[in-house]
Amino acid sequence: MLSTSGVYTYNTPESRIIIDNAYRRIGIDPAKITQQQVIAAQEFGNIALQSWPNRGINLWLRRTAMITLIPYQYMYQLPLYTSSVREVTRRTSVRDVTPTGIPFSTPITGGVAANAFDGDPATACTQTAPNGYIGYQWPIIPSLVPIPLQPQNTGAQIITLVGVTSQVNTDYTLSFQYSQDGMTWTTALATPTQAYTAGLIQWFEIMMPAFAFYFQAIETGGATLNIQELYFNNQVRDVPLTGISESEYMRYPNKSFPNASAPSNFFVDRQINPTIYLYPAPSSQYNNLFFSYQQQIQDMGQMTNYVQIPARFINALTAEIAYYVSFKEAPDKTAMLEADLTRQVKLAHNEDRERVPLKMVGNYQQGGY
Repeated sequence: MLSTSGVYTYNTPESRIIIDNAYRRIGIDPAKITQQQVIAAQEFGNIALQSWPNRGINLWLRRTAMITLIPYQYMYQLPLYTSSVREVTRRTSVRDVTPTGIPFSTPITGGVAANAFDGDPATACTQTAPNGYIGYQWPIIPSLVPIPLQPQNTGAQIITLVGVTSQVNTDYTLSFQYSQDGMTWTTALATPTQAYTAGLIQWFEIMMPAFAFYFQAIETGGATLNIQELYFNNQVRDVPLTGISESEYMRYPNKSFPNASAPSNFFVDRQINPTIYLYPAPSSQYNNLFFSYQQQIQDMGQMTNYVQIPARFINALTAEIAYYVSFKEAPDKTAMLEADLTRQVKLAHNEDRERVPLKMVGNYQQGGY
């Protein structure tokens, strides 16, 4: 039996390893490079990383996000460091509350749990102690017929989207959990500490949902919950929006006036801090905007920081740093390094693609795309 290492630490190496290897390619011993040479290599690496999105989509940088839609508001700030927007949909869902359901919260200090599910912005479940919870229990209805993928007793629900509206501007560290008996809980999603704006819904997608009779939001970071509304939703539906140019958007009338047909078009203003414009403006019945985007690559950072690239791009980054460094350190090798750089970058970007069947869609009026 052949013996292998069993480790994959080279999958994302430290900046030091890439820079050392780049200097070796131009014939310089890494043990002899100066601090100034290290800084130069880091700068060249950062320049290279920021240029990669210009050559195509970097699959490991794709992200998804949701933005709460506000009636009459047609402009929204995109996440920081957004490089480009790919797909945009209008997401709707159904809040799962029933007349026989039971809201619950932390005993004694948990406030009025029902206030978090009544749809009234004038009320809130205001707790008086940190690290509390607020949840909802669906009724257990005996069933004689087994239902696939669902507990034998009907009434259990599967929550795929959660919305949180805080009564105050504050930070929460929330986890969302489900249970079959109200005693043993499984975490469906743990969120990092983040800011919540009073009166504005913050949405979260449950990527691995399960049927359960109980679902709750619990604070784990020491904050005291003051929740205006909790949305435990399902029946999520995404409707694609059509991207338009700035000139098209500028010609549309009544940009801030909601339309019964809801937003159907979007325009991305690619400033340093990009924004997205919707047309028509949303009305209150539409939950949020769900979209995918490409994020910028993080800086290389210090020598001990790991570079935010997959293993398939290590050779390309090393070749690019070596090429730029050679301008000063080894100009006689620049041409050779340029050829290697072209080959390595081409190999990396050609491999970094989706492998799916080509689909063509069209009609007699608009042609194909």
